[in-house]
Amino acid sequence: MLFKEVVGQDKIKQHLIESYQHERTAHAQILVGGEGCGHLALALAYAQYLQCENPTKTDACGVCLNCYKAKKFIHPDIHFAFPTIGTGKISNDFIKEWRELLAENPYPSLPQWLQKIGAENQQGNINKNECVEIVRKLTSYSLEGKYKVLILWQPELLGNEGNRLLKLIEEPEENTVFLLVAENPQRILNTILSRCQLVQIPRLSDNEVIHYLHQQLKVSVERATTLAYLSDGNLNKAQQLAETVSDENGKLCCEWLQICQDGNGFEFYKWVKSLNDSERKMGRKQQVVFLQYVLHFLRELLAFKVHNNSQKIKLTATEIAYIQRFASWKFGQLQQIMERIDEAIFFIERNVSDKILFLNLCLQLHKIIKP
Repeated sequence: MLFKEVVGQDKIKQHLIESYQHERTAHAQILVGGEGCGHLALALAYAQYLQCENPTKTDACGVCLNCYKAKKFIHPDIHFAFPTIGTGKISNDFIKEWRELLAENPYPSLPQWLQKIGAENQQGNINKNECVEIVRKLTSYSLEGKYKVLILWQPELLGNEGNRLLKLIEEPEENTVFLLVAENPQRILNTILSRCQLVQIPRLSDNEVIHYLHQQLKVSVERATTLAYLSDGNLNKAQQLAETVSDENGKLCCEWLQICQDGNGFEFYKWVKSLNDSERKMGRKQQVVFLQYVLHFLRELLAFKVHNNSQKIKLTATEIAYIQRFASWKFGQLQQIMERIDEAIFFIERNVSDKILFLNLCLQLHKIIKP
């Protein structure tokens, strides 16, 4: 993967490139950031840059043999370690699925990975056998590249097995680079943290997500803006939302809130029934996304009430046009409504009857709005 293919993170790219050019490449680094910020993509691009035969001041060349193999995730000196399932299983047992995942989406979440390998209810982990294999790989001679690089994704799942890597991290073989890609450094052993250089990866800006969605996924600018606001800098979430969030969500949200405010029981029934009509057909996943959108709308309504300025809220022009309808709602009411919606999301994800749930939610919201 090339640096130019990584969305945003220009300062981090510059830092990694300059550290290499000034021969200050840290042998052990932890790239820390939230899901979808691009820390794994950065690790992939950095590993390719380190192995490139003709690196430039801004990126790997992209055409040499080392770049070709790194791009396909088959370079013999770029090793991967990640959570697996099954007794004694190691990353090599799932390398085919891993390469497929990276080719599809270099911004994955742990649940997506576990789903891909058929984990079902199993929890992924990085076990003793994996640590032994890491030591074996990184104490062998490099085959084709200048460096031996290990990209260790989700080091939080090492647990106490991470102690097996301490000596190797502290006293690595020459030209060995550890790239740990983490989301929760608090769950990593302090003995590992103290031996690594911490590189904090910020969330992506709304504009960076909007540009990616518009240019790469051909999403309209207005819809991309809504998706960016909903994803909060998480490109992985933004891509998922692009498949589920309807252009009509803003209109549907305000239509529903208006119905809840008016309190007509027959309109409650008609609206809930329409969720399963062939025209709208909203399955459980879409219902959760819709309610998450409503929460976003209500949070921005709160911001509007605080600042009394539409320029300070993350809504599109179309959505802002709706907001005055509910500007009279009080802060306490908004808080209670959001709590009820949070509870509804919890129950939908646990397969509660959606018709009963939404009818009850309509009644609850009306009681809050019109006590």
